[in-house]
Amino acid sequence: MPESTKPGIRSRTVHWADVQEIVAHATKEDYLQGWAEGRYPAPPICDSMGIRLIEVGQGRAVFTGTPAEYHYNPMGTVHGGMLSTLIDSACGIACMSLLPHGTRWTTVNLNVSFFKMVTEATGIIRCEGVAVHQGRKIVVADATILSPDGEQIASGRATCLVLDSSR
Repeated sequence: MPESTKPGIRSRTVHWADVQEIVAHATKEDYLQGWAEGRYPAPPICDSMGIRLIEVGQGRAVFTGTPAEYHYNPMGTVHGGMLSTLIDSACGIACMSLLPHGTRWTTVNLNVSFFKMVTEATGIIRCEGVAVHQGRKIVVADATILSPDGEQIASGRATCLVLDSSR
């Protein structure tokens, strides 16, 4: 019997757009601001993970995440991978905001510390990433995830490698 037809199995559908096509025709600033404002679609990872860019500025990005059952690990709490994705996204966009338009980059190191468990009952969580170092080839950002009541859930640091400006 296929997994999807077994009793008690849930499913969800994810939709996405070709963000690369949009990025190719918009300035970096317009794309990032448009993404935060909802004028441009988010990259596929955002819809699949239930995260949203809500603010972006020079060296700064703020995402929200909505914990859901599909994020759960075997213990019935949100898997650390969802929180790590939120931190990587906030740090990555904070770093990207400092780079020239068209510059490619990738996260080469991500360190995350977890302080509090998260469930659906936690509510919408907020993650702010701030760039703390910009070199020629390396950009570093720190991020913190807070619960709706301001408690620290996790923090992390991402090191991003600047690759080149060709697409």
